[in-house]
Amino acid sequence: MAVRIIVFVLTLVWTLGLAGQEATSTGIDWRPELAKALKEAKDGNRPLMVAFVLRAEPANERLCAEHFLDPEIVALSREFVCVLALGTYASPDATAGTRGSDALIAALAGKMTAKQIAKVEIDARMEWMDSPTVSAPQFLFVRPDGSSILLRHVWMLEKRELLHKMHKALHFFDPEHALPQALVEDFKAESDLVAQLLLESDDNNMKTRRDAMKQLADHDDPRVVDFLIAQTHAEVDQAKRLEAIDVMGKEGGAKFLPRLHEMLKKERGYQVRTNVADALRRIGMVESVQPLLDVLKSEKKSQVRSLLLRALMVCGGTRDEVQKEIEKVLLRGDELDQVTIMSELTKVAWDDRYEKGLAKCLKANDSKVRVAAFWLAGTHKVESARKPMKMRLSSEKNSARSACAWALQALGEEVAEAGEDPSKEITDALPSASF
Repeated sequence: MAVRIIVFVLTLVWTLGLAGQEATSTGIDWRPELAKALKEAKDGNRPLMVAFVLRAEPANERLCAEHFLDPEIVALSREFVCVLALGTYASPDATAGTRGSDALIAALAGKMTAKQIAKVEIDARMEWMDSPTVSAPQFLFVRPDGSSILLRHVWMLEKRELLHKMHKALHFFDPEHALPQALVEDFKAESDLVAQLLLESDDNNMKTRRDAMKQLADHDDPRVVDFLIAQTHAEVDQAKRLEAIDVMGKEGGAKFLPRLHEMLKKERGYQVRTNVADALRRIGMVESVQPLLDVLKSEKKSQVRSLLLRALMVCGGTRDEVQKEIEKVLLRGDELDQVTIMSELTKVAWDDRYEKGLAKCLKANDSKVRVAAFWLAGTHKVESARKPMKMRLSSEKNSARSACAWALQALGEEVAEAGEDPSKEITDALPSASF
C-alpha cells in the first residue's frame, strides 16, 4: 500500500514584515489551510506530522534554513501532504528578529498570506497543544484520525535524525513502507527490543518490571505510549500506576504530556497527583504551565500544592503569569507554599519584583518560612533584606538564628556568631513524590 504523510509544520515565529506579501517555496510543497489538510488526511488515509519552530532563536532558524531546504528532506516530503503555519508566538527568551529571518520564513511559506499563516498556526496549536505557548523546535506525527500520536520529538535534531524519524513515522503507520536499506536492520532490532521490553514491563517481578519500563520510555514506538498510558488507568494496581508515571517523567517525555495533563485535572488520589506533578517537573516543558496554574486554583492539599509549584517554576518560571503567581504566594500563600517558592527562587536569577513578598516572609510567624527567607536573601544578596535581618537576629533562636546570621554574613556583615547554610534544612522539609 502506498503511504503518504501530511506534514504540518507549525513554525512559531514573529511575523513582522510578512503582512501583505506572498512568497514562493523552493522546496516543500506546503498546504495553506488546516481544515482542508485534515480532511485530505482522513479521506486519503494519510498520517500527519506537526513541527513547531520558533523564530529569532538560533537552533530553530538553523532548522528552517538547513533542514527544510535539504534535498533529501524535500525529496521525502513529496510523500507527504505538507502544511506550514507561521504564528505570532512571543517567547520571553526570544530576541527581536532580523529582516533576513523574515525573508527566509517568507521563502519557506510559499504562497501563503500572512492571514492564512496566522489562522493555521492558531487552529493547529489549539488542535494538538491546547496551550498558548509551545516548546520548539518540536515535531508531531499523527494518525489520519488527527488525534492519535505516532511519534513526538522535542528540541533540535540533526538533518539525518529528522529523516530517520520521518521514515519511522511512515513505518509505524504502514509496516510495508519501504525503508532505506541502511535502516532496515536497525528498525527491526529496535522493534524486537521494544516487544521484549513490553513483555518484561508487565512482569510480576518488580525489579524486572521497573528495569524494563525505564528503558521503554527512550523509544519512539507508539506501542510504548499505548502501554504506559494503559498502565496509568484507575483499574491498574496502584504500584504499577506509580511506576508508569515515574517512567513518563523523564526529560524528553513530551509524548506523555496529554495523559499527564489529563490525570492532573481528573485524578483524585493524593499519591497519583503528587507523582504526576513531579513527572511534569522533570519533563519541564512550557506546555504544562497552564494546566498547572488551573489545578493550583482548586488544590487544597499543601503537599500536592508544593509539588505543583515546583513543577510550575521549572516549566515556566520566567513567564509573566507564573511570576504573578509567585508574587501572590509570597504575599498571601500558606507556609509550605511560601517555603517551596523561596526554595525554587534560590535556583534562578533574582528579580526585584519579589522584594515585597520577601520582606513579608522575613517577618512571618512561622520559623520555617523565615529560615527560607533568610536563605533566599543570603543566596541572592538582597540588599533590601539587610536591615530587617539585622533587626531580627537578636530575637531569633535555633536554626532561624543560624540562618539569619548566615544570610547577613553573605551580605558582608560582621556577625559575632557563625551562621550555617540553611539549604539542607529547607530542602529536607519539602515533600517529594514516592514511587
